[in-house]
Amino acid sequence: MRKQRARLIVMLIVLSLAATVGLPAVAASRPLRQYAQVTILVSWDSSAERDDFQTLLLPFFQAYNIQPNVISTSDLEESLLQQTEPPDMMLLDDPSLMRQFAEADDLDLIDIDTVLGPLPPGYPAALTDILTVDDTVYGRFVRLTAKGLVWFNAPAMDRAGYAVPGSWEAMLDLAQRIQQDSSAAPWAFGANLPDAAVDIMEAYLFQQNGPDLINGLASGEIPWGNAQVREAWEQFGALYDSGVVPSPNRLGVIEAVQMLFADPVNAYLSVGPSTALRWITANSRIKPGQDMDFFLLPAAGNAGHTLVGGDFVVLLNDDPITVQLAEYLTSPDFTTAWARTGSAISLYADAAYPNDVLRAAAALTQPGDPVFDLSDRLHPDVRAVLYDSVWRYITDRNALNDILVELDAAVEEVS
Repeated sequence: MRKQRARLIVMLIVLSLAATVGLPAVAASRPLRQYAQVTILVSWDSSAERDDFQTLLLPFFQAYNIQPNVISTSDLEESLLQQTEPPDMMLLDDPSLMRQFAEADDLDLIDIDTVLGPLPPGYPAALTDILTVDDTVYGRFVRLTAKGLVWFNAPAMDRAGYAVPGSWEAMLDLAQRIQQDSSAAPWAFGANLPDAAVDIMEAYLFQQNGPDLINGLASGEIPWGNAQVREAWEQFGALYDSGVVPSPNRLGVIEAVQMLFADPVNAYLSVGPSTALRWITANSRIKPGQDMDFFLLPAAGNAGHTLVGGDFVVLLNDDPITVQLAEYLTSPDFTTAWARTGSAISLYADAAYPNDVLRAAAALTQPGDPVFDLSDRLHPDVRAVLYDSVWRYITDRNALNDILVELDAAVEEVS
């Protein structure tokens, strides 16, 4: 009886969420066999994102009485190796990993344009280019995230008399003032420090130089020894030296942002993607805008725009059930509904958002022509060297010359 009551409560919660966000309609275009199972391999940063996604899947699985098997993992590559049979589809956020899968002999990725047909009107063409391997498109995006955002506790900033900085120098000055005024650290980073550090450097490069430098580093056409790249490393070093919480490697990515909302606060600023808003405000009293807000990492030049990350569908078979689900996930209705939950930015400029904070983050992604995150486009071996180099640079600023040489050597090795 208790188990039945628990299932009923869970279903009522899901249905309540479904009514709130307005789920996309399910339109059957072909008959599907009943009671089949569809396996989706996916990775999430937070339970809130996972729950939003599963809520959005509900109409499809209810309409066709198909059993969902959503496998959530922190390591997609390792989980894929552990499966006795490959999943029907994957939801990836890493184009370089998709490329690796496409080139592998033991996986058979499906040409997604062949089975799904033309792109919906308004789908950004640039996102197709980064999911293309040898003239074949293997993925299609379902949501975006804005990168390079600095999150802060608005009431705490107001009480301390701190203003949002309008330049990189003003941001470093603010950090120095926080150190002088308070026992709290200016910056909170977690074990994801290498990822956050690279986001900071990418944001600096993008703001100062535009997309060409980012795209050139991603393709290997621009060397890491480039003067602008060196400057970005040095500016990250200056930011890190302005004050961080002790032992960041002991904190999870969400815990780092939560430090801004401790009582008293443990830190005032934290770099994270737009999904951080959902991590913190889901199931809490913290309100977007009123309590939690962001500013874009200021670096002049291309201010007003930022890089994006995102999740895309990859198919490992073209069974009718798999294709039908992929059509559902990649429809404009689905990505628009996901935006309404607060844990996604839509690919389409006319999407509605549940609050002004996420709406402002979405506006920074250059709807129609987004520039994709650099680190997620790097070969995994190059990215591993890059992340290891962040920890090395933190402890030894004199290692920068060697770091840049080793990054160029890593690029050469995988070319």
